[in-house]
Parts: sequence; C-alpha cells; structure tokens
Amino acid sequence: MVSRPLGFVVRCGVLVSAVLFWEACAKQGQQPSPSTTTTTTRGVVSMPIPVDTFKQWRHVKTMVIVDSLHPLYDPFGGVHHVYANGRAQAALEPCEDRRFPQGAILAFLLYQAHLEEGAIHEGNLKLYAFMVKDTSQFQQTAGWGFYAYDARGRAIATPNNAQSCFSCHSAVAHQDYVFSCLTN
Repeated sequence: MVSRPLGFVVRCGVLVSAVLFWEACAKQGQQPSPSTTTTTTRGVVSMPIPVDTFKQWRHVKTMVIVDSLHPLYDPFGGVHHVYANGRAQAALEPCEDRRFPQGAILAFLLYQAHLEEGAIHEGNLKLYAFMVKDTSQFQQTAGWGFYAYDARGRAIATPNNAQSCFSCHSAVAHQDYVFSCLTN
C-alpha cells in the first residue's frame, strides 16, 4: 500500500467532492451556485455529494507535457488526466464536428511531472478544472462554463473571469471547444 501525505488525501477529497457535486447538479438540471457550496476557513470548497458518482465517469485520456517546446508548457506542464461524465461520453467520438449535450461535464486534473529512473511519475496536484455545458447560462462562451481550482481548492477561474480559457479553446471550435478526443 502506498502511503500518501495528509495534504494529498485532503486535496483528492476536495477534487472528488467537486466532481461529484457537478455530476449531481447536471443530473438534476441545476448549476452550482454559492448557496449550494460551502467554503471553509482555508478557502477550500467542500460539497457533500455521494462518492459513487465519480466512479461512473469515463477516462478520456492522459497526456504529459514535459518540455517548454510545447505551447501550453507554461502554465500546463505536467501530467494531464481528462474525464467525462455520462452526458459527455456520447459526444467524444468522432472528434470533428461534434456537439456536446446540455449537462455534459469534462474534468481536467493536472499534476506535476517528475522523471525518476527513466519513468515519468505524477507529483503533487497543480490544479483541476471543469467545463460544464449549459447553453442558456454560458452564452458568451459558446455554451461552456469554465471553472478551475488550485491544488488547495481555491477558485482561479469561474464563468465570470474565464475569457482566457474560452479564447484558448476557440482554436477547437469545430470540436465544440474541447481539445480532448477519446483514447481507446
């Protein structure tokens, strides 16, 4: 069994809680609001959602950006994992000319990358982010709400300040603004 520091366990708990919260909201046709989240004294958002929900999500892909030759190295260098909720899964293939349905949610987890003995390993969590499809609420960003949190669970992007997220994702408008395609 691998021993993990308490901080790692807390961050994973926050991440899973956030993902489960979004999934539950999508199932109920709701969007999270400040009244449905709780902020602790450390600024970490906790959301009481059943743990089993996250287990139903599909792993879309893993990618590692390890060199500054990649245009997204700063700030996205590291190990990437992308997951899709049930509503997003059907739209993952084909990659071109696809449209995600209302309630589709994609989760993006970014970890530091470490090279040890010829293998790349995940380090600490750097950030996690979500794209939430709701064409009525997010009209300014082609129907997508962008949310990002640092490793401590503090919001670093919300739909109110996510224009830079949308600007970058506009490069793949033909893929409904989603970079990731399903990896088989």
